[in-house]
Amino acid sequence: MTNFIFRLKNVSTVVADFALKRVAIIAIALIFSFTVAAQSQGDFAVGANPLLFGVLDNDISSFGVGPKVQFNVTDKIRLSGEMSFSVGWISDVQKRALIDNSSIGFQDYSVYVHYLFSLSNADQTEHYFLYPLVGIGVWNYKSEITTRIGPWTSTVSDSGSNTAFTIGVGGSVPIGRWALDTEMKFKFHSDFGGFHFIMGIGVTYKL
Repeated sequence: MTNFIFRLKNVSTVVADFALKRVAIIAIALIFSFTVAAQSQGDFAVGANPLLFGVLDNDISSFGVGPKVQFNVTDKIRLSGEMSFSVGWISDVQKRALIDNSSIGFQDYSVYVHYLFSLSNADQTEHYFLYPLVGIGVWNYKSEITTRIGPWTSTVSDSGSNTAFTIGVGGSVPIGRWALDTEMKFKFHSDFGGFHFIMGIGVTYKL
């Protein structure tokens, strides 16, 4: 991996990104504006994450989508198996000016454990859920970047597969058999600076 494209950033730099914080706050506020119903042991749901925005190394951003399935082991513990397919681009303006062509792709296959905290009204007829999450999975990447300086071009290709560990938080709002959720995650791996930040919005349907 070239130093030109990928350099290590600390976690505080990503967390401090004001734009992401603002979008995250808006997303959480939106999902908590709906009327909801409870979840319970044995619930099984299928769905998708139609919006996954990521920041890698503060120089690369990504956008992805993917399916997921969820199962409540207990009223409090929920498993979520998820796949995501993302495309990336160079977000650093100065570096992007030197790039003639780029192709960056990511694939993620992970299983997460959610621990659900229920927030309800006085008569227990409406419920919201907040949850911390942890996960493990396989994270793959493939990139091909061509830079141009005057008449000269240089192409660098790279690919790899990593075991990835994830921590994060989320919120979920059941609406009948449907549920809307939003999550913020840190995914740790051995490439692209060692970790990246993901913010996602998803929807599921309880079978």
